[in-house]
Amino acid sequence: METVVFTERLTESIGLPANPAHAATRSASFNTNSVNLRQFRRALWIIDVGTISAGTLDAKVQESPDSSSWFDLVPAVAITQITAGSVTVTVEVRSDQLTSGRRFVRLALTLGGGPSMVMAVITLAAEPDQRPAKQFDAGQITERVVA
Repeated sequence: METVVFTERLTESIGLPANPAHAATRSASFNTNSVNLRQFRRALWIIDVGTISAGTLDAKVQESPDSSSWFDLVPAVAITQITAGSVTVTVEVRSDQLTSGRRFVRLALTLGGGPSMVMAVITLAAEPDQRPAKQFDAGQITERVVA
């Protein structure tokens, strides 16, 4: 049996650069906080939908040069509309997919049809330019436990 030696902890290459959208009942559209893809090469969002009492959920990646003016990523990176609960979906984007001069990304979540749904969104970033990645963590990330 071959022995595998790990020279890096997984937490050294994964960042939590945006505060999470905590599990809550949502009734209005919202955006995640932005990720600077000059600090990382990839961003990943995990959308976890629990109960949907009413409505639909759409999500798409947007890009920005300054984290204040936002544009839909072209070609579009978007989920298939969610209409039922107990679903987990991921959305991923790479820095080389962005328009020249734009370095920030976020996930725009649109709730329609008189929505009421329990959901959470976690933002992860990978392949940091500088390690450890935790130096770019958002303010609500208070502890990382590694065994």
